[in-house]
Amino acid sequence: NEPFDFDKRIDRSGTWSIKYGRATNGEIPLWIADMDFETDPFVKAALQARIDRDVLGYTNIPPEFYDAIAGWQKNYYGYQVEREWINYVPGVITGMNQAYLTFTQPGDKIIVQPPVYDHFKLYIERLGRVAVDNPCGIHWERETLVQLADICHRHGVIVVSDEIHADLTLYGVKHVPFCSVSEAAARVGLIFAGPTKSFNLAGLTGTAYCLIPNQELRERYMATLENCKMEEASITTIVATIAAYRNDMRWLEALKHYIEGNVQRARDFFAEHQMGMTVFRPGASFLLWIDCRSLEMPQTDLMNRFKDGAKVILSNGASYGPGGEGFVRMNLGCPTSLLDEALDRIVREFGK
Repeated sequence: NEPFDFDKRIDRSGTWSIKYGRATNGEIPLWIADMDFETDPFVKAALQARIDRDVLGYTNIPPEFYDAIAGWQKNYYGYQVEREWINYVPGVITGMNQAYLTFTQPGDKIIVQPPVYDHFKLYIERLGRVAVDNPCGIHWERETLVQLADICHRHGVIVVSDEIHADLTLYGVKHVPFCSVSEAAARVGLIFAGPTKSFNLAGLTGTAYCLIPNQELRERYMATLENCKMEEASITTIVATIAAYRNDMRWLEALKHYIEGNVQRARDFFAEHQMGMTVFRPGASFLLWIDCRSLEMPQTDLMNRFKDGAKVILSNGASYGPGGEGFVRMNLGCPTSLLDEALDRIVREFGK
């Protein structure tokens, strides 16, 4: 087996890191969703080889880009997609925003399921649309997705599915692409995805794609992108996507195993140290949702205790909408030694 060193501590100072830019007073930043691991060496080598070609001129998106995505969907998810369904988008959130502009008008209502990533609601409202909260916590099994697709198809509702974390399913959980579950889902669904979370490429802004089986929706959507000149990918985006999705998956599988270890370490820690916090085992990705409601502490005070008292920066659960108050989110995509240091700081502050 390839010896991938996820324990290696990497100095990210001087790299203009958003994550570490907030840690100005010795804090450990475990908030924004990028990881502290070295990039997959296969992807890194592909990027380096392309840069070594010296000229970085205007570049077409080659057939290999679409083939790599289609192959990944088939091999990783068992989803057979057609080439014409696939198109480049300049980032998942940017791509979703263009969908709102394509299929809605100012004042229209868009359903979100809080607590959820705060940028969904942020940009819906910035674009003059109305974010409608669905207060039900739903576990998206295949049967649930089928029912959702049927309801939406009957009522003429388009489903925008953010599947950017889908490659990082843990504990044998199998991701089900939304558009794959039924004919109705294929008619109403738009999938947005990419390798940025799973292969830790968040700084390569615009490394994403959309899958739209419905020809009418696809043509309307792509017209919006083309009218804004947003359908052209950068060299780094093309190279990184092809390399990630044509990889043999060893790095990704090793990464997921390492994340599972960090999840278990954190769960054991919070179970052992009774601080009024409970954690949920995630089915995917490297983000741990921590319930601090029993502390009965105002959210601002809670966040200040973590940042100024424990010197650990976490994401504020309240920022994710109704249902997020009293929660924090911890990024476990880091060397275990750094996680241990953060957990020790937390127990010193909250275990008093």
